[in-house]
Amino acid sequence: MSNIPMASLIILLAINIIYSEKIFKIPFKTDSTVSLFSDQTNPIANKFMSQLVVELSIGNPEQKFNCALNLNSYHSLFLSHKIGDIGLHTFYNKSLSSTYSCNENMTDYPNEDFSKAESFSDIVKLYSPANKPIFNEELNFLLIDDLAEDEENDFYAPGEIGLKLESYNNNEYPEDDRFIYQLKKKGYTRNCIFTFEFENNGENEKKDNGNFILGKDVYYNNNYLKINIKSKEWVLNFDKVLYGNKEVESPAQAIVETENGLIVGTIDYEDFIKEFFGNQTNCYKKKAKMGYKMYYYYYCDEDFNEAKLENLTFYFDINRKEINFTFSGKELFFEENGKKYFKIIFFTFPNYFWYLGREFIKKYQLFFDTERKNIYVKYNNDFSFISYFNDVDFWTLISLVIAILSVIIFIIFYSKKNKRKKRIKRKNELEDEKDKKQEKLELLN
Repeated sequence: MSNIPMASLIILLAINIIYSEKIFKIPFKTDSTVSLFSDQTNPIANKFMSQLVVELSIGNPEQKFNCALNLNSYHSLFLSHKIGDIGLHTFYNKSLSSTYSCNENMTDYPNEDFSKAESFSDIVKLYSPANKPIFNEELNFLLIDDLAEDEENDFYAPGEIGLKLESYNNNEYPEDDRFIYQLKKKGYTRNCIFTFEFENNGENEKKDNGNFILGKDVYYNNNYLKINIKSKEWVLNFDKVLYGNKEVESPAQAIVETENGLIVGTIDYEDFIKEFFGNQTNCYKKKAKMGYKMYYYYYCDEDFNEAKLENLTFYFDINRKEINFTFSGKELFFEENGKKYFKIIFFTFPNYFWYLGREFIKKYQLFFDTERKNIYVKYNNDFSFISYFNDVDFWTLISLVIAILSVIIFIIFYSKKNKRKKRIKRKNELEDEKDKKQEKLELLN
C-alpha cells in the first residue's frame, strides 16, 4: 500500500513529460536594408521594408547572415557570391567553407522562380542574444547563383527562411528539406506550428525584436480559433472593413506576411482614403519608389491629432463567427522627424489583396501550422468544458495537480504509518515492562 502513491506520482510525471510542449526558440531582430531604395532617408522606406531576421552562422569558417523570416517565400535560400552588387553586403561563398556539400540529386534545381539554383548542405549555427550557442546542425538550403534583372529587387536580405505553405510550380522542393521540417526531423520540436513573440520594453525601446517560436501546441485549445487555409499563401477571407461605423470598400482576401512592416492596401480604394484625409488640411500624399515598386503614402504635420480618428476594423467571417481586428487612430500612425506617417501604404498598380504585415502580427498573435494548413488566433470563446479534454495544457495541469496531491497523500500516509509503528512499539515496550514487573512480583512471593 505504501508504494502506490509513489508509483502514481512517477506515472503521472512520465505522462506530463510525454505531453509537455517541446518548443524551439530563435531570437530575431528587425533589420532595415535601405540600400535598394532611391530615397534612403525616407522614413516610410525604413519602416516599410525592415524585416524580421534571424542571424545564422554558416560553414567553416563561419559566414554570418541576417536571414529574413518570410511568410511569402516557400524556399529557404542563400544568395551566392557570384551574384553582382544588388545592394547587399554579404553573400554565401561555398568555396570558403570546408563543410559545404552539394546535394548531387538536385545539382540543377528545376525551378521557374530562379534563373539558376542548386541544393546544398552546410553546418548552421545559431546564437542567443547573449552569444551563447543554441544550435549547431547540418541543414539543407537552396543556393541562388544567378538572378534575372527583374528578380534583383525581390531580395532585401542575403538569406531567407521560407515559411509559405507550398510552391507555385510543379517541381516542388522536397518537403523534408524545408527549414521547419528539418528542425522537427532533428528532434528540436514535436510539430511544425510557429509563431512570433515580440518584445515590449517600453516606449523608448525597440519593440520589433523578439523570438521565433516553433513547436507550441494550440490544438483544440478553447482560447484559440482555428482558420483553415485553402490557398498556398497564409490568406484570410474578408467579411468587411469598417472605418468607425461606415463600411469601406475592401478586397476579398488579405495575405498575412512579415516582409512589410505596415498594413498595405491598394490605391484603388479612394473612398477609404477620403475617410481619413478628406477633411484634413495639414496632410499630404507622396509617391515613393522602394526597389522596383512604386507606392503612395500619406503624412501629416506634427499638430495633426490622430487620436481623434475613428477605429479601423477588419472583419473576417470564420467558421460562421464574425471575428474582428481593430486598430485605433493612434495605432495607425508613427512619428518621425516632426511628421506623422500613416501606416497604410497604397500600391500604384492594381492589386486585389491587402497585406497584413508586422503591425498586425505584433498586435494579434497568430500561430501558423504548416502541416495541417491552419492559422490559430486568440479568441474569447464561450466556456466549453468538453473542449478541455483535448487540450494538452489541461492535461498538463491535471497531471501536476494529481502529482502534488499524490505527494501530499504519500506524506500523510507515511506520517500515519510512522505514528502507528511508534504506537505499536510503545505498546510493546509497556507490555514488556508489565511482564517484567509481574515476574519480579512472582519471584518475591
